[in-house]
Amino acid sequence: RARKTQVNKTTKKYASLIKAAKAKQALTGRLQSMGLLEQTAVDRLDKKAETFTEVAGSGVDQASAWDRALNISLSAFEAGGGDGSIKRSLQALVLWQETVSGLRETSDGLKQALTALKRVVPYTGATIFLRTSDQQQVTPLVSVGYEVDLISRIRFSEGMGFSSWVATRKKPVLYSTLHRNEAPDSNPVRSFVSIPLVVAGDCVGVLNLGHGEEEAYTPALLRRAVLAGGILAGLVQRHVATKQIEAREIRDTTTGLATTGYLRNRLEEEVIRCRELGHSMSLLVVRLNELGELTNQFGSSFKERCRSELAALIQEWQEPTELVGHGENDTIVVVLPGARRARAEARADLLSLSIRRHNFPRRKRMSAGVGIGTYPTDAEDPQELLEWVDKISCQASTVPSGPEGVGQAMAI
Repeated sequence: RARKTQVNKTTKKYASLIKAAKAKQALTGRLQSMGLLEQTAVDRLDKKAETFTEVAGSGVDQASAWDRALNISLSAFEAGGGDGSIKRSLQALVLWQETVSGLRETSDGLKQALTALKRVVPYTGATIFLRTSDQQQVTPLVSVGYEVDLISRIRFSEGMGFSSWVATRKKPVLYSTLHRNEAPDSNPVRSFVSIPLVVAGDCVGVLNLGHGEEEAYTPALLRRAVLAGGILAGLVQRHVATKQIEAREIRDTTTGLATTGYLRNRLEEEVIRCRELGHSMSLLVVRLNELGELTNQFGSSFKERCRSELAALIQEWQEPTELVGHGENDTIVVVLPGARRARAEARADLLSLSIRRHNFPRRKRMSAGVGIGTYPTDAEDPQELLEWVDKISCQASTVPSGPEGVGQAMAI
């Protein structure tokens, strides 16, 4: 009976130690989530709690030793900047939030938010990655300085690249010191932070910050970046929602031309149709050569008026079977169903001539850089064809102007 009583006491003691160890580990987890403990301290305390049932002596002594270790870790953390750094950076964060709240949910707006973030969290390179709709990976959206990704070419179980791993885990990552083999002409990243951008429990993207100096990022700066990430996530979510709405819309409300998303869908459909029937089709990408320079001089309202007038001009030129819509970077894209190269060149000649003769706002004359591509001669994939023609239009835009300032910038 005495032996049985002793066994029961030992069993109860063992169970209470296990319960105490789990409680201690849960406490460290909460403290870490609140930004009050470093990862190294959490690992050390968890390992100490796991030995509760292995170390000889009373459970009270072991729990007391653990509590002392926790106090030491908290004190060291506070002495190193700890919670006080958040208080000191609160004003900068508030000012940055006010800036972000006034930005549009466009790629330019996100880039402006990243640029302003440098006053809150220093960096030499910053990138916002957008999580794809299938949530299998993330893709770079905007960068300031240079694109920052720790491991981009390795597939994790969560998706391609380290940022996909962060997006799935929804936990921030800090590497104060990095030593990697990098090309001599590359931008070195010696300190790295990755922040998941979470809205209502869903990760919409990832913010990566890189610094060229070792130990540039500390736990205090990590917490500051996490707070900034919470603010930035809202802007990214609005960007995603806007793109989804645009993808469902057919016409741009300002110009009446097809939206970018609708035009891309129609281009893919046209390429598939031509592939099945053995037909050809052509694509034009048009950009106003002087628009960027004149916008810098006269402002965004001038740019919008020029876009509207260009749209009206093209609608007069457009034939019933042709589809005209907005492309990337203020370009206009024209799909010419069934048109071979010669037909596309003739249509481009007429459009270029109409643009050169038109008086834009402030009586400004502009020339057009026009890129021409034909399926299947130049490309068989719709995305590759669009990228190829866009590249040609960029090259056309660099052609010097002809006599009397008339642009000779059509690439055919």
